[in-house]
Amino acid sequence: MIIVVASQHGAGKSTAVNGLLEAFSGMRKLEMGKKFRELAEEKGMTIDEFSKFLASNPAESDRIDREMDDYQKREIAKGNIIVDSSLGAMAAEGADIKVLLTCNAETRAQRVLGGGKRYGDEGAGTVGEMARQLIERDKNDQERYKRLYGFDMFDTGNYDLVVDTGETTKNEVVQKIVDELKRRNPNAF
Repeated sequence: MIIVVASQHGAGKSTAVNGLLEAFSGMRKLEMGKKFRELAEEKGMTIDEFSKFLASNPAESDRIDREMDDYQKREIAKGNIIVDSSLGAMAAEGADIKVLLTCNAETRAQRVLGGGKRYGDEGAGTVGEMARQLIERDKNDQERYKRLYGFDMFDTGNYDLVVDTGETTKNEVVQKIVDELKRRNPNAF
């Protein structure tokens, strides 16, 4: 089985993926955001700084994106995986389900600032500043991927299910995904 979860930054992608891992024991997890954070850390940059760096350095951005995408495709091809990735819907053409999580910027900022510390997210002290950074990162990523692949990571037509996580608990999000999987393939359960 291949499950893909994409989202705006801070909309709950990692939280949903971890919930799905609890629901589907034995599946592997591919967390592309973690790899992206590691690259930022290697360069001594916050996530916001790294995103801006990539936006202003297309050649370097293209090289990094293609390396990460090749890695992602190799891992997806092995199957039995839950993919936490903005480009997962493009990389996993034969996925059992592709999910897009959305949420308003203020709620996403509150989650990022209130959650566990992840390298690179410490660059904003207020909800307003973090919301601005998240919107900018989403815009930079969306423009990069459109330029590089012709793929719009926020086009809902690329997904089988779209869930607004703003007023939805982790368990409700996971249940919506499981219900859609059951609807799409009742014999798999």
